[in-house]
Amino acid sequence: MILSNNKHTYNEVKWEKQFCIRKTFQ
Repeated sequence: MILSNNKHTYNEVKWEKQFCIRKTFQ
């Protein structure tokens, strides 16, 4: 994880989690 881009990293992780959840439910 990149600590210098905390907000960007957080958003990416959040989006990735949602994507994984959607992929699992499909």
